[in-house]
Amino acid sequence: MNDLQAADTQNEGDSVVNARTFVDEVKFNTELRKFYSGHNQNSKKSEWTDEKIKNVIKMIENYNKAKVLGRRPTDKEYYHAKKYDVMTFSDEKVLILKRKSQQDPVIQVVPSSKYYQTILDAHVATGHGRRDKIIYDLKDKYMVPVLAINIFLQLSKTCLSKKSFPKTGIVVKPLITDDFNRRGQVDLVDFQSSPDGEYKWMLQYQDHLTKFCFLRPLKSKEAKEVAIEILKIFLEVGCPNILQSDNGRRKHRKLNSLHPCQRGTRHCCFQFIVCQV
Repeated sequence: MNDLQAADTQNEGDSVVNARTFVDEVKFNTELRKFYSGHNQNSKKSEWTDEKIKNVIKMIENYNKAKVLGRRPTDKEYYHAKKYDVMTFSDEKVLILKRKSQQDPVIQVVPSSKYYQTILDAHVATGHGRRDKIIYDLKDKYMVPVLAINIFLQLSKTCLSKKSFPKTGIVVKPLITDDFNRRGQVDLVDFQSSPDGEYKWMLQYQDHLTKFCFLRPLKSKEAKEVAIEILKIFLEVGCPNILQSDNGRRKHRKLNSLHPCQRGTRHCCFQFIVCQV
């Protein structure tokens, strides 16, 4: 083994040791016992203990002997022989799921005493992956119940700390408009770094549906100057139902009710815009 391989092995070992500090093995086994205490041994959700695995291996061996001797196997022997098989690894007999062909993966039935270490290894190998990643990593190697994986993740301090941070989307939800002047967008563009004489700002007003745009130069971004330019635009094309800025995060509704054509006064509309901008 060269230095690079030795370093990788050391790093992997350190990762497993660090992961152990985030998931308490005693708490994991305690929660597992609580779940299995509510199921009897004949239940499909019964615990795969080391003793149960040894008994199933013995029943499969008895089934194979019965076939050779020509005697009838018991119902339990027949049932388990159709679902499981026995293989020998390093002089140790292990229980595996029955394979339909030699190309199928060898999936070992893991005893509950080894759930913690098996899940821990998969959790570290997937970069502290969540349930689906762990299931995918184990599906062609070991049979571990999903409930054990869920208990492990519920006790993982690292995963719980990640889950506590809310995810914020980077995609802005589109705003839908169905008519002209239904929604107007107003924004200020900063040109202070490259001013054109005394003009340092640009007012942009755009109809949301048609994308028809007005541009007005500004000397400052004071409310009075901004309101005067917006008023000029409104006198040309009318007030929108909704005037928004910052992509809809700020909205000023019912501008049409203050339109000069309906109220007969420009001063009223001007005052409203100065207060809202």
